[in-house]
Amino acid sequence: MSTDNSTYSLILLAGGNSERMGEDKALKLLKGKTFIDHILEASEEITDHQMIISDHLNHHKRYEYVLPDLIKNKGPLGGIYTGLYHSKTKVNFVVSCDTPFINKKVFESLLLHNNPNYEVIHYKNNPLIGIYKKELSNFLHQTIVEDKLSVRKALSQVKTKTIHNKHLNQYVKNINTPEQFTNALKNY
Repeated sequence: MSTDNSTYSLILLAGGNSERMGEDKALKLLKGKTFIDHILEASEEITDHQMIISDHLNHHKRYEYVLPDLIKNKGPLGGIYTGLYHSKTKVNFVVSCDTPFINKKVFESLLLHNNPNYEVIHYKNNPLIGIYKKELSNFLHQTIVEDKLSVRKALSQVKTKTIHNKHLNQYVKNINTPEQFTNALKNY
C-alpha cells in the first residue's frame, strides 16, 4: 500500500466503553450534533480521508467510514494501530471522540509543528490529539502483541514532540463525565 505525502487522514477513536459517562459519549448531542459530527466537521477542510475506529454497531449504522479494531479490546493503542494500518497517508491526525470542541485551529497548530524528525506530535497532557505517522504501524502492532497497552509508555519509545498552546486549551478539553457534559452545555 503506497502512502500519499500531500494529504492527511483523520483517525477518530470512538471505540471506548464510555464507563464514566454511562452512555456512548461519541453519540452525545452538543448543539444538535454528535461529538463525532463536531470532530468530523472541524477536520473536513484539512483532511482528505476520515476514519472512525469503533466496534460499536450504532456507529456502523450512522457513519459509512467506520472500521472495527483489527485487534479487539486493546484500548486507544489498538484504535490508533487500526487507523494507521488502514491509512493511505503518511501524516494522520488522531483524535479521541470525547473532544467535541476541537476546531480547525487545533489541526493547523499540529501541522505547524509537523516535522519529519518526529513520529508523533501531540498536545501536552493529551496524547490522543496529535499527528501520528504511518511508519509507526509496525511498532504499535508489536507493542500490542506484547500486551503493552499504555499510550504514554509506547510514545516514550518513539520520537515524540509535545506541544502546548494555551490559546487552544479550550478546544482540546475532554468530556468524560455527566458533570463535564453539563458544564459543556452551559458554556458552549
